[in-house]
Amino acid sequence: MSQPLNQSPLIEKAEKFIEQLSFVALENNWFWQDPLVNINFEHEIVLEWWNQSKKITIYVSAETIDYIKVWGADMDDEMAEGSINLNDDLTDLSQWISS
Repeated sequence: MSQPLNQSPLIEKAEKFIEQLSFVALENNWFWQDPLVNINFEHEIVLEWWNQSKKITIYVSAETIDYIKVWGADMDDEMAEGSINLNDDLTDLSQWISS
């Protein structure tokens, strides 16, 4: 028998990430909106935020949390990617999307 969707460890991980990022943003009076939430074919939870010309996409999998930051169309000069975990300070990501 499969686990109910609302008790999935992956969903709990994504919810915790959203809570932590929103806490940082709201604590500093920075931009905040609820993310667009999807699931991709790799069974990752995908979270997206837009603020003017900036976009952050977060991919939450069982093993990692990866991100892509986009601020223009040039893939070499206007995009950055990396990995984070729930123990990291999320201030930089929150501040970047807010500026």
